Amino acid sequence: MRAYLSFLRSNAPWLGAGFLLIFMSGIAQTSFVAIFAGVIRAEFGLSHGQWGGLYSLATALSAVLMLIFGGVADRFGARWLGTAVLLGLAAGCLFLSLSQGLIALAGSLFVIRFLGLGMASHVALVATGRWFSRTRGKAVAVVLSGFAVSEAVLPVLFVAALEMTDWRRLWQIVALLILAGAILLPLVLRGERIPAGDEVSGEQTGMGGLHWTRGAALRHWLFWLIAPSVLVMPMAISTFFFQQVHYAGLAGVEHIALVALFPPFTVALSLWSFFWGWAVDRWGTATIFPFSLLPAALGFGVFASLSGLPAIAFGMLCVAVSFAAQDTLRTAFWPEYYGTRHLGSIKSVAMAVIVMGTALGPGISGVLIDLGISLRVQFAVLVVLFLAASVGIRIGLTRARPLLAVPA
Repeated sequence: MRAYLSFLRSNAPWLGAGFLLIFMSGIAQTSFVAIFAGVIRAEFGLSHGQWGGLYSLATALSAVLMLIFGGVADRFGARWLGTAVLLGLAAGCLFLSLSQGLIALAGSLFVIRFLGLGMASHVALVATGRWFSRTRGKAVAVVLSGFAVSEAVLPVLFVAALEMTDWRRLWQIVALLILAGAILLPLVLRGERIPAGDEVSGEQTGMGGLHWTRGAALRHWLFWLIAPSVLVMPMAISTFFFQQVHYAGLAGVEHIALVALFPPFTVALSLWSFFWGWAVDRWGTATIFPFSLLPAALGFGVFASLSGLPAIAFGMLCVAVSFAAQDTLRTAFWPEYYGTRHLGSIKSVAMAVIVMGTALGPGISGVLIDLGISLRVQFAVLVVLFLAASVGIRIGLTRARPLLAVPA
């Protein structure tokens, strides 16, 4: 414990900056935006499928933009790039609060998803992967706890506030909160960090002792064996949170009772993030990554077959284990296997896949619900996808193991 506190103190500026960006990105997560699904659908006259389609379109466009702009994290420091992202995110939230038509609604959702879900978390995790080497797992766990805190605090507060206040006023409050974060970030983060052991350049090589470019990574078989695991978790979790109101009815619980499970979910998420961070530093990514999706498969199996609050709580706990593992392990995976010189460019592709997953989940699920295909059936299909993605990770990392042993 003393060593851990020493680690926090000595790295507080970088850990704090990453934590702040990840916390703010929680505002763009489906679990938060979906809180307002009912009132937005009612005000704009949208069905489940139409709302899901609009949300998915905005998210898919933001995924495309991630491919174009994600590489800027390689050229600009996190201090000012992160500040610019937060300022834009605050503007997007204000724009949403003022939107009157479908075009304005879609445009504001696009800005929020691109800058919040995409760029804010991208800048934070690319910077953390570059700033830390031997303690990367531990650092990632600390930074990702910002998401857990955001998930634990914001949904419950805003669900309660929505009973008393207009939804537009709440998004204006959100804009002010993000603006405060934009002012705080450059005060917390005053410089970059070179990992211990890499004092000369701060760069680390990947497989084959190479500095992989984005093009080389996309032409290599490992990326495509890992890609399904990158896609399925955000697709599944966004489906669950986006359809939370609908699922609560299927499971026989009140929506507020389901939302009350979010804080325990995020506490579990945070605790498991610290465990996975320690495990990465202790045993390495290759040893534990292949098993990381199995708890989520169990959790969605529960969602597909059982009802009642205790069953949902158990399923969410299982999903939290995998969700924490995926975020932590993926952040450690990219620099370990592909190096850090072009980390932002490579990770922008992965982030685009993640964002696309969050687009596909709400869009497909909404259309299928309109077509009469039960959400429980959709959850059962996701179980199969989790298992298939786990097989892909296992094959990929087993084949890639010899390449990591090649010296620079």
